Amino acid sequence: MVSNRPLTSHDGLEPDRRQFLWEETDCLLCGRNEASLLTEAGDQRSTTASPLRFAVVRCRHCGLVYTNPRPTAESLAPFYPAHYAPHRLRRKRRLIRRSSRFLNRLFGRPCPERRGVLPWPNPGRLLDFGCGGGSYLCEMAARGWQVTGLDSSTQTVQSIREQFGFDAFSGTLPHPDLAPGSFDVITMWQSLEHVSHPCCARLTNCSSQVEN
Repeated sequence: MVSNRPLTSHDGLEPDRRQFLWEETDCLLCGRNEASLLTEAGDQRSTTASPLRFAVVRCRHCGLVYTNPRPTAESLAPFYPAHYAPHRLRRKRRLIRRSSRFLNRLFGRPCPERRGVLPWPNPGRLLDFGCGGGSYLCEMAARGWQVTGLDSSTQTVQSIREQFGFDAFSGTLPHPDLAPGSFDVITMWQSLEHVSHPCCARLTNCSSQVEN
């Protein structure tokens, strides 16, 4: 296993960073400890000449690619600061819908679910896992869905509640405030790669259908 990362790293030139703790992990899919280095890259957020570096490995048994070593769950907060782009809230719901549709046409994104067209007969109860700034919640609420957001950022969740009036919770799944069978559809957009233990996020326990 790759072991050329220090157990701790601290950059005094960046005051928003704290001490980082690293952990080795077995394959998150098959549980084997049989990985080889695939690539390596520095932290894109860093403004220093010696940024934190991350190794991406591939499991030789099942082929899963994942980061290893990786920051512990307790060390992840500095990677999602207050100005983290996906957590920024939009000011107007109508602006969100227009901007989203324009970008979809401009870049030719083929995913109708991302544009709000779900394979579900009627609007129902929807949970957006990793809801970020709430853009998708606004889109689906405008289409008649009863929406709920779930995100790791407590500050973002509070802002969604105050600005849009949606139900929103901080954390991951399973969640003590979200009972099994509470939703018809769960959506997840660019979120799975941010989950420390994706196999523990038992989405199907809360929903009849999962869209990703």
